[in-house]
Amino acid sequence: MAHKRVGVFETMLKTGELFMIRELHQKGWTKIAIAQETGFDRKTVSKYINKDQVSQSPKCKGR
Repeated sequence: MAHKRVGVFETMLKTGELFMIRELHQKGWTKIAIAQETGFDRKTVSKYINKDQVSQSPKCKGR
């Protein structure tokens, strides 16, 4: 799967691509292997894997 880039900025991941990255990571794939398979930069793969692992604590409701 080739990923299209717009200039120096990457386009946003489609929902299916995000789920594929998460699924491959859960199956034990390394970030580098996922990057090679999907065509995304390894830093992009890391960003979306880490984003999924960030604490899911509820946000403050304000004052």
